[in-house]
Amino acid sequence: HHRGEKGGRDHTREARDPRTPAHSMALSLRRTAAMAFRANSPMPAPSMAVRAMSAMPAQKQTYSERMAAKGLPVSPHVTIYAFPVVALSSITVRITGVLLSVGCTGIAGGALVGADVPAMMSTLGDMGALGYLAKFSVAFPVSYHFLGGCRHAVWDHMPEYVQNGAVEQASWALFGGSAVLTAAACAASLDPLPKVEKK
Repeated sequence: HHRGEKGGRDHTREARDPRTPAHSMALSLRRTAAMAFRANSPMPAPSMAVRAMSAMPAQKQTYSERMAAKGLPVSPHVTIYAFPVVALSSITVRITGVLLSVGCTGIAGGALVGADVPAMMSTLGDMGALGYLAKFSVAFPVSYHFLGGCRHAVWDHMPEYVQNGAVEQASWALFGGSAVLTAAACAASLDPLPKVEKK
């Protein structure tokens, strides 16, 4: 086809051009029909498997389980490391303090209810091996906690001694001094004080 007059329109080219008004209207009608079809179509019912899975509560994994599943196990903690002597000596100071608190509370409670605590201690100390064990259970916490308190008092007033080497030496000295005092206390035997008769 040839163009007719100047400014005329080529109807064949207009029919093939997808941007013509007729083509746009046809696309709009198709979209409208497709949307209407989707709106009227029933939604498929969920399967029983999906319902069963949604009804079950999700099990929450721990941090260690999540890391193990990813191939990233948790780093080892203090249970696999050997404690340095400084840490052991510091922990022992606290343990002996707790033991002394419990022991003093028990002795005070016995005295309040009328028990003859000195006579009980004297009798217990004369019972052979059991007596040595009883003396040790008192002598070691007292001597160790006392010397540990002296060590911390020195560190508080002279912090220049708080160095790695000096602290380790002080810890060994604390264990050694407490052992000597405890052995001396267990070997000693004091006679009970004579009872004073009331007039």
